[in-house]
Amino acid sequence: MAPPAHATARDDLPRALVWMLVSGLSFALMGAAVKLAGDLPVGVKVFFRNLVTLAITTTTALRNRANPLAPTPHLKLLLVRAFCGLGGVYFYFLALGDLNLADASLLNKTSPFFATLFAVALLGERPGRGAGGEPDPHPGLRRPPQPGAGRLRLGPHRRDGIRARAQR
Repeated sequence: MAPPAHATARDDLPRALVWMLVSGLSFALMGAAVKLAGDLPVGVKVFFRNLVTLAITTTTALRNRANPLAPTPHLKLLLVRAFCGLGGVYFYFLALGDLNLADASLLNKTSPFFATLFAVALLGERPGRGAGGEPDPHPGLRRPPQPGAGRLRLGPHRRDGIRARAQR
């Protein structure tokens, strides 16, 4: 009897790397599209991003003959996850409106670091060693790159609000 396809993870490494590159490229294109969308409200940008995600998810579910609306005992946790994801996308798009694309993308890439911190603080996880054997799984964040350091670009609606508060 042959081992199941998922049992040989090493064989899937090239495929996984391709999907990681596709994912990174997709997020970069999404960030650029949000920047190019200009003065549309953030809620509209989030709506259309989620509409695209719904189309991709529906296509994948239909192709795999899966029922994404099947009953589950984890409905509450799934709803919490959905609202947290929605909030994350909303705040990422909000950041894209006020920061340059490189800064917002770098901040977005720090999410695994914060997920680790929250896992330790909230779930009681024990921090282990990273893949390279180092005790710190995120050594690059000791001094993160800062392509636009000190050049916070506020949109006109934010600048005017700050000036109005400063003149009071």
